[in-house]
Formats: sequence, structure tokens, C-alpha cells
Amino acid sequence: MTSEYCVDLDSIHQSGVSNGAMFSYILAASTDVFATFGPVAGAPNLGYLNAPSGPISMIDLHGTEDDTIPYNINSPECVGEGPHGTLIAFDGFYYYPKATVIETYVSALECLPGVPWPTFMDGVQGFACTMYTDCRGGGEVVSCSAQYGHDYPFGPDRYIESARLMWSFMKAHPKPARAE
Repeated sequence: MTSEYCVDLDSIHQSGVSNGAMFSYILAASTDVFATFGPVAGAPNLGYLNAPSGPISMIDLHGTEDDTIPYNINSPECVGEGPHGTLIAFDGFYYYPKATVIETYVSALECLPGVPWPTFMDGVQGFACTMYTDCRGGGEVVSCSAQYGHDYPFGPDRYIESARLMWSFMKAHPKPARAE
């Protein structure tokens, strides 16, 4: 595509929902093509929590009431703790809790401690975001959550707000510089 079309190689972004979010994490850890990635309502399965080796920025959206991929031990349909710090979902799959995923990325990317990241969605169903700045190569990590289920925030009637939030983050984050 890049040989046929004018593509800004510093502005290639990726997002996915549920299984697509799980794939987002795999892509972020296995390629340096993307400037940002934006998983929604997803977390890596047991054995697939691998942080990126190079700089990248991420915005993660995940509902605390997710009944498919648990946000934490208190999520609906979370059956309990699994091996290696995972959570057991109702269907028997093991997922890493969101706090573990974010901590893994923040640590690997050498980010500063988190600070509140104000958005136009703050307060709606408890919506709040935390931003980790000055990550390796200038990247940033944002983690957003609220009281909603396995979907985009406030869906299906209000998807546009979260799409706008994600796109605002992505367009403000070109591909971070790689250390030579």
C-alpha cells in the first residue's frame, strides 16, 4: 500500500474490540509499524502479556462491568483467580486484570507515574482516565474505565464520544522516536 498510496508512516494507528483488542496487544508487542494502538474491552490471555520492545503510545478503554473479559476480580461473571495472576472468565478463559496489563506496559515503556487525564466524558458512569507520560521515545499510555460492560463506553447509542476521544489521542501521538 505504501508504494501505491501516500501514507504517513508516522501516523499508522490500530484499534480493536474484544478479540480485536486482544490482537491489538499482540501487534503492539510484535511490530513497530504503529504509532498508537487502542484496545477496547479486551485484555491478553494467559501467556500473551508481552510488552512492546520499542516505543509506542496506547489508549485503553475497558468497562469495570465487563461480563466477558473481566476488568478485575469484582467484574460480573469473573469466576475467580486463575494461574499466574490471571482472572477466570465465565467461559473458562484466563485473562490478565487490567491493572496488571497497564502496569506491565508502563513499566516496560519506562513511563512516569500516572496522573488524571481530563476528558469531555469525565464523570459519566464514573468515566475517568489516567495518563502515564514521558515513556521511552516520547510515548504515552492512557487507561480509561467507567461502569459499563463489554463494549465501547456508553454504547450502543453513544459510541461516537469514545471514538472521538480515541481519535483525538491518536492524531496527537505520531510514532515515537526509536533510540539509536
